[in-house]
Amino acid sequence: MVFVDFVNETGWSSNGWVFFIGFLPALAVQGLFDSATHLTDELENPTKQVPIVLLSSPTISILVGIPIILAYQFCNIDPYSMLEPVGGEPLVQLLLNATSSLVLTNIGISLVIVCFAIAGTSALVSWSRHYWSFSREGACPSHQL
Repeated sequence: MVFVDFVNETGWSSNGWVFFIGFLPALAVQGLFDSATHLTDELENPTKQVPIVLLSSPTISILVGIPIILAYQFCNIDPYSMLEPVGGEPLVQLLLNATSSLVLTNIGISLVIVCFAIAGTSALVSWSRHYWSFSREGACPSHQL
């Protein structure tokens, strides 16, 4: 029952906390799309390129993510297996329940790992640009050394 029942078996008493904890992976992915704003000094036409990135990234994520989430939730034939997932990772168990195939589960998890590696690189670039900007403006501690 995808849209009807909400079962909180996490041990947390507040459904609100459970919702926000479950929402964290989505925030991790969506929170990094603004990296283009930190690269504006290096772009040829930032007034055109940055808004395209800022608008297209969440739009594509929504258009692709919602159907995938719904498909996995409707294909999850054994939701109670999520309480003791394979390898301790609920996403792996969800993919295994939805696809019933170890090969497709491994491919799906490999794609997730690649996406997080790209997001990690984006976070590193974003952080380095922040640090560079602060250094350039003399806002870092001991900038006169």
